[in-house]
Amino acid sequence: MKISANFGKKQTTAAALLFCLCLAQYLGAVVVNYTYDDAGRLVGAEYDGKKAIRYDYDNAGNLLSRAVTGISNLKGDVNADGELTLADAVESLKVQAGFNMVMNLPADVNGDGKIGLPEAVYVLQNEAD
Repeated sequence: MKISANFGKKQTTAAALLFCLCLAQYLGAVVVNYTYDDAGRLVGAEYDGKKAIRYDYDNAGNLLSRAVTGISNLKGDVNADGELTLADAVESLKVQAGFNMVMNLPADVNGDGKIGLPEAVYVLQNEAD
């Protein structure tokens, strides 16, 4: 049995748009709003209105600090979804390897101010229990 459809230009455009919207939802698309200061430096990034990162600079333009807000305070919860899962271990290893620079600093388990291998081990131990 052969099935065929004869779409016009408007229907094809609408179908393509619908496909792209569905694909974006499936891929977990995130809307990011960036804020810059008068010197053109990035001072903030807001992710889907849920998470935000604020950057502070000295007078010479050197980055002084980065603060993450609006996320989980659970130790080990690197992806800030409110749960300790294997995804947190993967995210901590991505940060350690330099593939992901956005992190949930309250997830720091050993107080060194960094996300990395200790957080991955903590999550894996928690999952094993």
